[in-house]
Amino acid sequence: MGPPIEGVACSSDGKRIAILSGDGGLRVMDRVHEDILDVLAIPSKYDLSSFYNAQLGYGTMLFCSGQHNLIWGDQYGRAHVFDVDRGIPVQTLPPPGMKSPSSLLDVFSSPNGCVAASTNGEDRIVIWDMNTKSVLHVLQSVGLVGVKRAKFSPQGTFLASVLSQGFYDGRVVVWDVATSSVLWETTMDAWVETVAFSPNGRLLLTSSF
Repeated sequence: MGPPIEGVACSSDGKRIAILSGDGGLRVMDRVHEDILDVLAIPSKYDLSSFYNAQLGYGTMLFCSGQHNLIWGDQYGRAHVFDVDRGIPVQTLPPPGMKSPSSLLDVFSSPNGCVAASTNGEDRIVIWDMNTKSVLHVLQSVGLVGVKRAKFSPQGTFLASVLSQGFYDGRVVVWDVATSSVLWETTMDAWVETVAFSPNGRLLLTSSF
């Protein structure tokens, strides 16, 4: 039996699959031909022991920047960017203003792959420019409410987030990505787990229990 699988990501065009294993190996596969395109070794300083997140199952990892980069989070709230084509780490994106080290709950990308965002359950969402690897905006919620999940609209102009406080998770906030302002928010009488936009970006779906 091989090493445990810590994360799986599929490129937006469906042609590439990345598999991150517990031994520090990153395998990039051609999904169509089922061939391994490359096996990349991740340096030991990138601690994968905490990549598995009990709240998510598999750790969060995704393709971004035109399928050339992979990004994933660690136990200290940092997002690591890996150049798949060159087989090397590109940069570590530390979360600005983080109150205390904690695992990233979510890392996600805009539809065009040029913008990525992350949240570690505190009161902010950090939005990164993946071309320059710099911070575009820090979206901060009001009070002591933590950001648990978030998703970009199909056009990349809006960001919907699930906020939580204690054991009650029912607040949903929609942000304008360009201005970092709150467009709309509501509180639901249910535990909201995640959100998703319709293909045209006009409807917002919430999953509750």
